[in-house]
Amino acid sequence: MLQNGISEIKKELQFLDVKQLRELCLALAKYSKDTKAFTAYQLFNASNPESFLQEAKLEIENLIDDCVGYNYFAVKKKLPKIVRQITKYAKFMQSKEHHASLLLHFCKCFYTSKFSGKNYPVIENIYLRQLKKINALIVNLHPDLQYDFTKELENLPPNI
Repeated sequence: MLQNGISEIKKELQFLDVKQLRELCLALAKYSKDTKAFTAYQLFNASNPESFLQEAKLEIENLIDDCVGYNYFAVKKKLPKIVRQITKYAKFMQSKEHHASLLLHFCKCFYTSKFSGKNYPVIENIYLRQLKKINALIVNLHPDLQYDFTKELENLPPNI
């Protein structure tokens, strides 16, 4: 299988007309769900990332609320899916600040949820891993943002 570098692809794209570029983009979007989601983000949400962030937070709340009625085994499967969704959104936005904000929102929502199985080690480890990720992301932010996120993080318990 031939693999060309980004620079070669970039040079070749310069020679395509608008119709060929449109067809190429549509073909890429059909290739996988993630590529389709990223293309949709770039077309519809990239100009207003704050709006997308609010929509993502609302989706996180809904997904965690959906976990309330399930048993431990179902929640153990659902929580990593929610975290993967957060990671995908963060990759779309390409912002450590937004990634930290989404993870912090996840932790807040999970902690305040009425899920009764919080005392299980696997679920607690998911929560603790997200706290570690938030701390790692905060270190790379502007000092003002570090202060704000640290204050919010202090309001969360170190374990559930």
